Amino acid sequence: MPTSKRLSKMRLVQKAADDLRSEGLNDNLEIARVLVRRIDAGEAPDLGTPTLRQVLRLMAGLSQEDVAAAINKRRFPEREAVDGRSVSVAENFPAARSRPTAYMLRELAGVYGVTPRSMYLERELDAIKADDQIKFGLISGDDSVGANGVAGPSSTHRDLDSGRSLALQLPHNERDLARDLGARTFIDMVGGWLGPTMSTVPPPMGVDRTSVVDLRLPSLLPRIGTISQRWRILVDMEPVQTGSEIQVSLSPGEVELWLNELLVGPFFLAVAVPCFSSARAWSLQGRHHNERFHWYALDVSQEAANFERGRGYRLRIPLQNRLTLSLFALIWGAAWTKAYYSPLEASVLIEQPEYSAFRGGILLPKDDTTLLFSTYASQAPEAPIPEGVLPPEQTSQMRFVAATTRSLYLISNEVRASAAKVDTIVTYCPESLWGTLNLWLFCRAYHQFMATSSEAAKAPNVTERVLPISEAEMALMPPIYYANLWHVILKYRRLGVPVRLVLSDPVHGGEDHAYYGELVKYFPWIQIDQEGNETLLTGTNRTTSDHLDFISDARSRTVIHGATDFTDFRSAVQMTLAEPHSSPLRPRNVLVRENDLIRHPVELW
Repeated sequence: MPTSKRLSKMRLVQKAADDLRSEGLNDNLEIARVLVRRIDAGEAPDLGTPTLRQVLRLMAGLSQEDVAAAINKRRFPEREAVDGRSVSVAENFPAARSRPTAYMLRELAGVYGVTPRSMYLERELDAIKADDQIKFGLISGDDSVGANGVAGPSSTHRDLDSGRSLALQLPHNERDLARDLGARTFIDMVGGWLGPTMSTVPPPMGVDRTSVVDLRLPSLLPRIGTISQRWRILVDMEPVQTGSEIQVSLSPGEVELWLNELLVGPFFLAVAVPCFSSARAWSLQGRHHNERFHWYALDVSQEAANFERGRGYRLRIPLQNRLTLSLFALIWGAAWTKAYYSPLEASVLIEQPEYSAFRGGILLPKDDTTLLFSTYASQAPEAPIPEGVLPPEQTSQMRFVAATTRSLYLISNEVRASAAKVDTIVTYCPESLWGTLNLWLFCRAYHQFMATSSEAAKAPNVTERVLPISEAEMALMPPIYYANLWHVILKYRRLGVPVRLVLSDPVHGGEDHAYYGELVKYFPWIQIDQEGNETLLTGTNRTTSDHLDFISDARSRTVIHGATDFTDFRSAVQMTLAEPHSSPLRPRNVLVRENDLIRHPVELW
């Protein structure tokens, strides 16, 4: 980190650069050259006597240690790490006696998005021997030599994943540069989280100081299809941060614009804050997308209740809303569950006078221990829908969702009533094969069953959840799926229920199997076919032995079991991304609102 004295000089250089921009200069390298000429002419005595390389660094808001860290992140394994002293040598050569390496000069140029030769004034080049100019790539014909000796365009950006040089054409206006870089960085980041399910994203639309990005998230369930989300990307290069929140000021015009947009549909806000203090947008170009910004998320529709037309507003985004893989996966899971229940939220249903009683019959089924299990799963209250109001397909989906929800509440009632006879609860749960795993996290009926069954099978009784994953589909599932599978394991663990992850049977993996002990009957539930289509079971001819044999066979394909940590989990599912970095505090105003159908997985925080 820069010391206070160095930080003061950094700010002076940045202010001088901003003054030049206000005079019409846009190219950062040219701005740095003008500053050095003014320093040489004695017109800027408060800036000291920095070299052109130092001015480029100070304009970027970086210390020598910051630059070294950026280079080390980009290096190939066979390269030795560099430090701040190595950066100092490169900055002061040829005036100082110490000589940098050609690699160091190339990498230093890559940080600033320029060529090695362009970092030197003509008088400096005159002081460097011709042989050394060739060695260091300072001859005009070699300007295009990029990192690791790979030839590339004269103005390059290192592709940190492949090690190649790519041309990067970005606007020079600081605000537009920050906005466009933020949008591209967001798309790259989310693309990593969506993996092979990432859909083509329309080009981001620049709107005032923000960009608008429209995402299509996978549902991993045919019935739901893709999930649309709109995100506004706002890059704040000089954020206001307190001990617990990021603050963003909106002008009256922005409040008006956002309120009008909310009339069309909801959207999220992603605020990007530079990873390095005092960094400038152009200096972040050469970094990997994971090293440019910290991100914070907000559901603007939940915050907008406090907006007033004609007045500005200060957004206060809590630090636990840090947008990581963990939070993004939870945002996806909450949106998924809302989409799952959308057939019950149709306005034509809600407008019916009998709808309130209908919904109550779903959510609060009678606690009837004499229920006939051969028929309970098909029983849902009659929906108050006049003939022809809903299309047949929508009516069918609405009845299916209502029946599954009511059935799960009824099963919970039965488990509670049978608690004295329960000595074992082992369930094989095919929901983990698809996007349906999100129901464990955000469905209120699922939580009721999870809590009830974990309470009914307290020690010394035996309880276990067997969750299948598909070996054939493992590489095709996105990181958000695995992040939420890990969240499910954590939630069950905090409810006191161990989880066993197994490889699914390629033919029968989507079947429903459970064992509640010798004295309690099997409760039919749902099964999911190989295409992800759900079926609600209304009965079964399977015996207790059939269920036990199936579960025993599944256990023979165990991947992980018991008190595993994330490292074991990541290895088991062949996940390449690091731990999803969940916050110990509950995020605010970013997950879908809770209601009588949706509940947040508060056990995670």
